[in-house]
Formats: sequence, structure tokens, C-alpha cells
Amino acid sequence: MKYYIVDDSKAVVLSLSKMIEDKDFGTVAGKTTDPFEAELEIQRLMPDIVLVDYLMPEMDGVELVTRIKEKCSDIAFVMLSKVSDKKMVAKAYDAGIEFFMSKPVSIIEANRVLGNVAERLKMKRIVSNIYDALGDGRSGASGSGEPGADSGRNDSGGGRSSSQADARAALQEAAQVMSLADQMHRVDILLGAIDMRTQKGTVYIKQLIELMCLRGCDYDKDMLDEIAERNNISLKNLEQQLRRSIKRGMQKAARIGLADFDNEAFVVYAGYVYDFASLREEMNYIRGTSSTGGRVSIAGFLNGLKLYVECS
Repeated sequence: MKYYIVDDSKAVVLSLSKMIEDKDFGTVAGKTTDPFEAELEIQRLMPDIVLVDYLMPEMDGVELVTRIKEKCSDIAFVMLSKVSDKKMVAKAYDAGIEFFMSKPVSIIEANRVLGNVAERLKMKRIVSNIYDALGDGRSGASGSGEPGADSGRNDSGGGRSSSQADARAALQEAAQVMSLADQMHRVDILLGAIDMRTQKGTVYIKQLIELMCLRGCDYDKDMLDEIAERNNISLKNLEQQLRRSIKRGMQKAARIGLADFDNEAFVVYAGYVYDFASLREEMNYIRGTSSTGGRVSIAGFLNGLKLYVECS
């Protein structure tokens, strides 16, 4: 993977460049502290991944991403920032970034984020190559637009049409698998951020989210029956384990919020799956100023988690 780094701090640029090359994440094709210079160089060098600072004088990272995306849509962007305001994060994702990394960037986070982005790029290219392999088949499908346009073809033409149809079916299947795998990876990221990966009920949470993503629907309580039957457990036991795991995540998110209200795990991740009133109640309980903790909602958590994987 080829990287380009743009940050108004020369120290940050040099540090990231050294990390990328020392840890074999890829090669650094270019770097600069000037966003205007970056705009021209990125279009010329066409790197795979650009690491861009959010807050820069004269042109911020969102504007830079927006300008380049208009001309080079295949380049992936990772935003760097000390700020984790939810509106700012949402604005960056709307501009087309792949992921957010908090400053100062740790090697562990860089390995996780850049590895994820690189994998997504590879999968997108596989799908793109399948499209290219279809050649005239793809354009022919939308060429005349007339019903029965292929009816006069001979057997060899029909064979080609059949092969193209098979290729399209394979493409759709590959795209669906890629999309679901990507979504479930994002589920892991959020659950890890609030310390839920090792919880027993998390297995069932992931199964429910996969079901919701495949069907393109919100949570329905009838899904619990399917998951309970699949795992050969009682419905009551399933609900108890789900609530315990979701409560554990709420407790972790509340503790993070108490320690650092601007922490990304609290501001971004917990904001999707817990309503703030419940989080505040849990924080007050931990402080000792409330006799009850925050309320857990299975439906609210799962619908919020699905929204996260669709929007992030």
C-alpha cells in the first residue's frame, strides 16, 4: 500500500512516516505540512491511503478530502485528530473518510485501523476486477434497453450471455459477502471499544446483528426465537445474557465518560448504542449520587449498533 501524509505539524508527519515504514504497513509516497500542496501531489501520485489532519490552517482536512474525492474517488482517507466531537466526526465520515484515528497515534491503533482500511481496499478492487472482466457484458446489459434484445442470438451468443449472467451473480455474491464481513468487522471495533468482546452474550449480539444486516431490517423480538433455537438455549436465558453483556458495555462506557468526557469510545461509539439519559444515570450510580444505574434496552442497543455499522 502507498501512503501519503498531510499534517500541519512536521513532527507528526515524520513520526507517522517512520511508523509506516518501520512497521511495514507500506511505503510513504509523499508527505507535506501544506494542504494545498497535498491536493496537487495526491492527484499526481495517486496513493492508496491518505492520512490527513482534521484541523489545519487555511484548509481543514474535511475540505481537502472533499476536493480530492471529486476527482479521485478510489483513494481511501484516514482522518487524524485530537478532537472527537460527534458532529465533527460525522462531518468527516460524510466527506468520505474510511476511519478516524485519535492523536497521538499508537502503533496498536495504526495496525488495527490501517490494516482494516487496506483490507477493504483490496476487497473493493477484487469486485472492480470482476466488473472489468465482464467487459462488454456489463455495458451490453444496459445498451439498447429493449426487451428480448438477445433473442436473435445464436447458441454461442447465448453461451456468452449465460457466462455473463453467472459472472454477475458471482459478483453480487462477492459484494454481499464483502459488505457483511466489513459490517461485522465494525461491530467488533465498537464492541471492543466498550469492553464487550469477551462477554458471553456478545456471541448472540453478533448473530442478531448479522441477521438484521442480511435482512436489511431493524430488530424484531421474533429474532430472539431464531437465535435461541439456533444455539439450543431458552429464550429467557438468551435475554438474560444479552442484558448482562449490554449492561457491561454501559458500565464501561460510563467509566470512560467519567474519566474523559471527550473520549472517542464515549462520544462516538457509546452515543450510538446507549441513550445519554441512561448513560448519565449509570455515571451517577458509579459516582454514588444515584441509587439505580442506567436502564438497558436490547432493541435500542441492537438498532443503534446496526446504524453504526451502516453509517461508519
